[in-house]
Amino acid sequence: MKRSLIAIVKKELAFFLYSPTAYVAVGLFLILVNWLFFQNFFLVNQAEMRDFFQNLVVVYLFLIPALSMASFAEEKRAKTLEVLLTLPLTSGRVVLGKFVGSFLILILALVLTGSVPFTLAALGHPEPGPIVGGYLASLLLGALYLSLGLFVSALSDNQIVSFSLTAVIGFLLYVTGTSFFLDRTPDVIAPLFRFVSFLTHFQNMAKGIIDLRDVVYFVSFTGVLLYLTGKRLNN
Repeated sequence: MKRSLIAIVKKELAFFLYSPTAYVAVGLFLILVNWLFFQNFFLVNQAEMRDFFQNLVVVYLFLIPALSMASFAEEKRAKTLEVLLTLPLTSGRVVLGKFVGSFLILILALVLTGSVPFTLAALGHPEPGPIVGGYLASLLLGALYLSLGLFVSALSDNQIVSFSLTAVIGFLLYVTGTSFFLDRTPDVIAPLFRFVSFLTHFQNMAKGIIDLRDVVYFVSFTGVLLYLTGKRLNN
């Protein structure tokens, strides 16, 4: 089991390393999050990363679909998914391997943003709690969003459709947690939207407040989406 899982992870990493899509996506991600943050950093004159993580959530809406859109859609288009599933591998192992491979690329992208906290440390005295909480929230949100992208990719054999649908669903899950939306929602159902939206849970952790309920939210939804992806491959 361990060897087959590692083989799938290596296959996924090789796909990213030999595809310009990953380099373009990660490169644009780094340019955008750094530019959006530093363009106002010296005006605000505060050694904190709250705006950085808020910007990162928005940029995720484009980065994650770009990383996940080809996971199964391209396999189905190239008629290699059937071959992959005929090997002595369970669909769950295939899904987990692709998820881990994509997640490692996401971790690399976040590691490359390490210049931001180091710059803040050199210029001021930022509180470590919100920075650690923000990066943990970014990893958990990235995992959730990747699992959504894998599920959508398993539903389609077109990368553009997969990218667009993942971005739209992610945008809806983002918007339903904004004050603009919640202030215009009836009080009876507003708590439901607040819970369902990942933005609410992300913002809590980005403040340095590590609540087990927020962690459970991300882990549970990620697990459910990966499970549904495996079931989809079995159909």
